[in-house]
Amino acid sequence: MYAARFGILLLVALLSLPAVADVGSTFTYQGQLKQSGAPANGDFDLEFRLYDAATAGNQIGNAVMMPAVPVVNGLFTVELNAGGEFGSDPFNGQARWLQVTVSGQPLTPRQSLTATPHASYAGTARRLALPFEGSANPALEALFKVTNTNAGGRFGGIFQITGTGNDSRALTGLATGSSGLTYGLFGDSNSTEGIGVYGETSGHAGVQGVSKAASRVTYGMYGESSNSSQGRGVCGLGHYGVEGIAADASGYGGVFLGAGPLGSGNALLVGGDAEIQGQIVGNLGVGTDAPDVKLHVVGGNDSAPAGGGYIQTGSSTSTNISIDNNEIMARDNGATSTLYLNANGGNVSLVNSGSGGVAIGSSTVPAGVKLNVQGGDVMVGGAIDIGLMEVAGPSGVDMAVISCPAGMIALSGGCHCNGELGASIGSKTGWFCNCWSGVLASSNVLCGRAK
Repeated sequence: MYAARFGILLLVALLSLPAVADVGSTFTYQGQLKQSGAPANGDFDLEFRLYDAATAGNQIGNAVMMPAVPVVNGLFTVELNAGGEFGSDPFNGQARWLQVTVSGQPLTPRQSLTATPHASYAGTARRLALPFEGSANPALEALFKVTNTNAGGRFGGIFQITGTGNDSRALTGLATGSSGLTYGLFGDSNSTEGIGVYGETSGHAGVQGVSKAASRVTYGMYGESSNSSQGRGVCGLGHYGVEGIAADASGYGGVFLGAGPLGSGNALLVGGDAEIQGQIVGNLGVGTDAPDVKLHVVGGNDSAPAGGGYIQTGSSTSTNISIDNNEIMARDNGATSTLYLNANGGNVSLVNSGSGGVAIGSSTVPAGVKLNVQGGDVMVGGAIDIGLMEVAGPSGVDMAVISCPAGMIALSGGCHCNGELGASIGSKTGWFCNCWSGVLASSNVLCGRAK
């Protein structure tokens, strides 16, 4: 009958608990009872009920009945929900009120539980009440820091965030600072085989970056390797390891800078076969990291009908041109073909200044000769094949006729007498020599084929 005169004062709702330990849902409740304004002493029957509202509302779980609780100088301490009366997860981040009844008399108002018991909710349920929003100014410290000491598990990690809706984002990082070096999402790995940021998908893009700035140089995705001579700022692995797409007609799908405010050296290193479409500003080296000209190719094989060469234009199974370090060859599916120079018209100039000449059927050109033809005839104007065939005449006689073979005509000839004057007369079919005194030292005639 004394219950109506009892008052209750909530002093401590929960003792200190580790923030991330699995502490269960039991919590310690300490209160103070007063009788007629003075601290109460003795044993009292206490009943505790958990609600989701200060008045009325819904009861959470069942009542906790605790008979004959000792009260000394008005103070008592009890362990609540030890038997799971409030449920296995009574603290889900929402507000809770405790209704205390002393010896059958409900005390008013209900006691509002502070946020302290909800620490058990973070350790037991391992989730936050959503939506959650908070702010702080921790200087150089992280707002939220969690350490996972488990060395195994590829996908265990520290966080698992899942977005199940269409067009949803499982994780969004937003840096709202308007200046300075800010990061919407920053990843760092200290391992020699570590990955700062890793993305994996069965769909479109494992990691995607978008820059919305309207001016200055911006990067949708930026990679930097600053400490290793073998470092890669960006590494891509797949059918297309790295792909760049120009968003407008004047743009570039990829830009590689060898020198500038961000670095120095070669712009691009390609190991293996490569296909390049677009514009290259500067020198391009193939087989060399020090190109001297716009296209500098080092290495390759001698051009042959079946393959080889340094540079090839056209398909290997059709007509193509092969170039090695000193040869240009026309090929057609493994066989030699015709090499055309200005096939549709225009002039062709060969050795237009300085010394040198052209050899056909030979790899050498005698000094002072512009055209050296060996092993065949030369057709001029479709009328004469100039075989440049030299027919030697007799020597040791004072007179001789040097005739051209049948079907050929005499183009020029020569008679050489031993220190004496002589006559040299040409005809259509040969050459006539006559030494007025002495004998012939040598004689010849140059013949060409008539058609």
